[in-house]
Amino acid sequence: MIAEKRYSSAHPFLILLLMGLGLAQALFAHLRPGDGFTGGAIVALALLAVTMKNEEARLASPVALVLFEGVGLAAFLVLSFLGMGATLMYNVLVGRGGVFGGTLPAGHNGGQLFTSGTIALFNLSVVLIAAGALGRMARAFFLADSQEVDR
Repeated sequence: MIAEKRYSSAHPFLILLLMGLGLAQALFAHLRPGDGFTGGAIVALALLAVTMKNEEARLASPVALVLFEGVGLAAFLVLSFLGMGATLMYNVLVGRGGVFGGTLPAGHNGGQLFTSGTIALFNLSVVLIAAGALGRMARAFFLADSQEVDR
């Protein structure tokens, strides 16, 4: 007789911690290269923790994960073409005020986070892409021995 697989529940605090860490990683990604992807990987870990909490893996459904990827890719493409009057991926928000449109003073940056313009929005779209793709991969590994694996 084959025993059913039982996975331990992920604590809700762990899930919130992983989501917050992934989003913080992505918001600071314009200061360190590659943090948009690592933020997405951390968010994918949070999705895996949610999946482990729900034994049938319904919360991290393949439709939701593909939707993450699709929205991230669409946002990336739209942001890429916003500045086509100047060049592809032109930073159209910098220096215009608002949430991401601050201007850096000359010299040392005193920790001003919201001066990246469209770069922060690009990084958030990369988070969605990476979380969707890595979440789908983790879901496939998680359900590898069952009949539910989406192909």
